[in-house]
Amino acid sequence: MSPQLTDFLNRYGYFIWIIVFVVIFYLTLILPQRRRQKKHKQLTEGLKVGDKVITIGGIFGTIKRIYEDRFLITVGSQSDVEFTKNAVMRKMTE
Repeated sequence: MSPQLTDFLNRYGYFIWIIVFVVIFYLTLILPQRRRQKKHKQLTEGLKVGDKVITIGGIFGTIKRIYEDRFLITVGSQSDVEFTKNAVMRKMTE
């Protein structure tokens, strides 16, 4: 190796490794989480009254009313329960 390259690696080698690890961390953890959050937001914004949903607790129900930050979901024959929008896991397809 040339003395200039050796000198460069001695000075900035650790910074290069830190940058590599930050990029790997971003690509493996942060980016997929942002994609999941965006997909979930699209799901909750696309729901409407009458849609059948499943909550993260495994409760099946039908959306009765939509509030700004929560849903009123009919569970069973006559039970209405309020859930936050984050509690809805997915929309049921028939």
